[in-house]
Amino acid sequence: MEEVLTQPGQDVIVEGEQGDTLYIIDQGEYDCYKQIAGKQTYLKTYHPGEFFGELALMYNAPRAASIKSKAAGKLFGLDRATFNHIVQEAATKKRKYFSEILSKVEILAEIDPYEKEQLCDTLKEEEYTKGSYIVKQGDQGDRFYIIAEGKLTAEKKESPTAEPKKVFEYHEGDYFGEIALVKNTVRQASIKAETDCRVVYIERDAFKRLLGPMEEILQRNMDKYKKFLIQ
Repeated sequence: MEEVLTQPGQDVIVEGEQGDTLYIIDQGEYDCYKQIAGKQTYLKTYHPGEFFGELALMYNAPRAASIKSKAAGKLFGLDRATFNHIVQEAATKKRKYFSEILSKVEILAEIDPYEKEQLCDTLKEEEYTKGSYIVKQGDQGDRFYIIAEGKLTAEKKESPTAEPKKVFEYHEGDYFGEIALVKNTVRQASIKAETDCRVVYIERDAFKRLLGPMEEILQRNMDKYKKFLIQ
C-alpha cells in the first residue's frame, strides 16, 4: 500500500472520473458528496478505519461520488491490480472450499464442473453451537442445507403439545431442507445441532435455478424419512 497525505479541502476522488485506487483512512476525516438533481449533495463523513473507492475497482466503473478531505489527513492507497489479485485469490479459495464440501454430497457427484462452479458461487456459510436450532418445524422453508462439519438431529412433534421425538440423524456430507423447497411446504421437522457445527446453504431461487433438474432425485431420496412426513 502507498501512503497518501492530504490537505484541507483537497479532492481525493472526483465523481465521474476513472478510478484505480482504493483508500483506507489512517488519519483525518473525509466528506462524501454526490450530484443529485444537478446539486452537489452531502452524503456522509468517513473516519479512520473506514475505506472508500472500492466500487470503481470492483465494477470497473467511473467514480460514483466525490470525496474531499476535511483537514490534513493520511490515507493508504491500494492499486487496482493488487486489489483485483487479492479479491480473486480470496474468491478462488472460497470456491475450492465449497467445492470440497459439495464433493462429499452423493447426489451432487453427477453435476458437471460448470454447474458445480455456479453452485459454489451461490453458497453461504453459517455456524451453530451445540443445542441450537437451524430450522424449526412449521416454519416456511426457503433454504437447502448441506452439513460441512458436525452432527445434527431431526426432531418432530406429532401435535403442538407433544414432546419432540428424534427421527433422523445427520452427519458431514448429508443435506436437509429439500422437502420444503421441492414440495413448497413448511418445515416438516426441527433440525438441532448435536455438536458445534457448520452448514452451507443455498436460497430457494438459486436452488430452483441450479438444482431444479435434480428434483426427481431429491424426491426419491425423501423415502429415507417419508414415514415422518405429514400427509
